[in-house]
Parts: sequence; structure tokens; C-alpha cells
Amino acid sequence: SGDETLSVLHDVLGDGLRVQLLRVLESSDSAWYYTEIERETLRKKAEATLSGIAQRLREAGNDASTAIVEGKADEEIVRVADDFGAELLAMPTHGRAGLSRLIFGSVAERLANMGHRPLLLIPAAYSSNSNDEAD
Repeated sequence: SGDETLSVLHDVLGDGLRVQLLRVLESSDSAWYYTEIERETLRKKAEATLSGIAQRLREAGNDASTAIVEGKADEEIVRVADDFGAELLAMPTHGRAGLSRLIFGSVAERLANMGHRPLLLIPAAYSSNSNDEAD
């Protein structure tokens, strides 16, 4: 999740970061299965989640902004990163496999192949492993 990604970024880079939090809602071409009501629900949930994370980042001394865009995830991530002047992309992995990966593909893999900037991938298992060690 985004919280685990931010935790790793903090561990690696410390405070004083300039962070653009981004949520891409897949365009209607690739997300035909969402109704307009579901889409609006996704947008509101994303806004609430990103706002909360941005607030925590600011309280920790970081410069944080949010964006919610629609389109193809890899293309929108690159576009927003270019506009923002990002030096690093950091994102959680969902660990999709099988049919899900075949249908949706791997955004992380496509971003890595584009090679526009460094990409830090945070495995979905990071948070559960970290919590196990803390117990």
C-alpha cells in the first residue's frame, strides 16, 4: 500500500522530501467494468486516502501534493512524473499473477522497461514481514 511505500522511502531517504502522491484511475477504455457511481466512489476514496497520507507527510516535514488522474496507469505515471520533475518513482507492487496479470499486465514492469527514471518497487509483503519482525 501507499503507507508501506512511504515508510520505505522514509527509511531510505529521510525527511525533507518533495513528494507527489498519485492515484491513476484506469480510463474507461481499459476499465469498462466500472459504473459511473463506482468510479466516483473510487475517486472519493482515493482523495481521502491521498489527503491523509499527504497530511502525515507534511507533519513530518515533507512537501507533499496529491493528484488523481484518469488514463493508462504507466503513461499517466510518466506524464505526472515529468510534469513534477520527479527524480525517483516509488510504488507498491500488487503481486498479480496468472490471468489477472495477463489481463491487467504489470504497470511496474512497463515502467521499468520505459527506463525514464529510477524505480523503487516495494513488495506487497513488506508490511507483513516488517510487522512480523516487530512482534
